[in-house]
Amino acid sequence: MDTLLSTRPDTGACKADVLDRPHLARYTLGDAALEAEILELFVRQAPVTMSRLTKSCDDRQWREAAHTLKGSARAVGAKRLAATAEACERIDRRTSPGAVEGCLGDVADAYAEVAALIDQICRDAGRQLHCAQLAHA
Repeated sequence: MDTLLSTRPDTGACKADVLDRPHLARYTLGDAALEAEILELFVRQAPVTMSRLTKSCDDRQWREAAHTLKGSARAVGAKRLAATAEACERIDRRTSPGAVEGCLGDVADAYAEVAALIDQICRDAGRQLHCAQLAHA
């Protein structure tokens, strides 16, 4: 069965670090429509969680937002974003304010990478109207 995530061969280890395409396919049992729906939900929801991270006022809110982002990213196989969120989760906002700013930049960069890859996957699968619009939101 050809899945959404296997319609375009992965051309390098770098892309696999950004999005582990077989990971999601295992959880969806190769259902391309379900894979697309999950990716669309992720691309829509991740910026909301990233906003919570940015606007967090204390360590508890910071850690909860970072933890949520880490879990969401892991669920779809967004390895680099998950690792970045995990690093953020460990930061103490009170004692490392400089690390907070760096982390937010790293999260934004990792998200941009995975959103662009998801956008390309969706376009290759003919799902431009859904994924492409969400990836640039």
